Amino acid sequence: MRVALGMGGYVTIPAALAAKKSGVPLLVAEQNAGAGLSNRIASRWAERSFVSFPNTRGLEKGEWVGNPVRRSLAVFDRQRLRGEALARYGLDGYSPVLGVFGGSLGAGVLNIAARDLAATWTGSPMQIVHLTGEGHDLFPVTNDRVRVEEVVFESRMDLFYAASDLVVARAGGGVAELTATGTPSVLVPGEFGSSGHQAANAAFLLAAGAAIVLAQDRIDALPDQVEQVLFDPERLRAMRRAALGIAKPQAALTIAGAMLELSP
Repeated sequence: MRVALGMGGYVTIPAALAAKKSGVPLLVAEQNAGAGLSNRIASRWAERSFVSFPNTRGLEKGEWVGNPVRRSLAVFDRQRLRGEALARYGLDGYSPVLGVFGGSLGAGVLNIAARDLAATWTGSPMQIVHLTGEGHDLFPVTNDRVRVEEVVFESRMDLFYAASDLVVARAGGGVAELTATGTPSVLVPGEFGSSGHQAANAAFLLAAGAAIVLAQDRIDALPDQVEQVLFDPERLRAMRRAALGIAKPQAALTIAGAMLELSP
């Protein structure tokens, strides 16, 4: 091993200790606005620490480089992908599209909220692309004002973002994808994890004007939030600009370059 990178989780501390004992350069990369315990400890021995948000709690000397995203999102072009994205989900190009996802495994709270929204919607026609996650079977929704396309797992997240005018999501490390793609969002922070990190992540996007934050215990207000934003083109444009303004899509290259610089 010529260089080590700690990205949080319990495995980071023993790996960092091994690097320190072996004289191997160590770097730390934190995904969230509140650093986890492992990265806070490992950063004491790190040559450099990278953070996904400015003023990340627990890593005050961290360098703001963003959170790595896959290449297809780092070079994202919504206009170029839009036609292919709509075709993938069988959507028309007229009604706005709401995207919903809770991570690769889904999120029960968001799934139920999206199902209820689709079933009871009485507003202007819209379309929903819902990434449900494995094991989340939802009953079919019959509502002539809403077209719902449910997908268990999506390997082409670039097309999901290209199709979505507004996304409802959790506020984990995946918020980097929302900013990299310039996607307006309604964030529902999960009430779990270390140091309330999802709430802190969401607060950063809210302050920038890139997202609306909806507490989980207020999830019943989701239809009102969607109605206020999804059908307001000027507000969507402003949120897209705000998201792109705080994006750091080249984080992976920055961190990889630092590793190469320190590698003997």
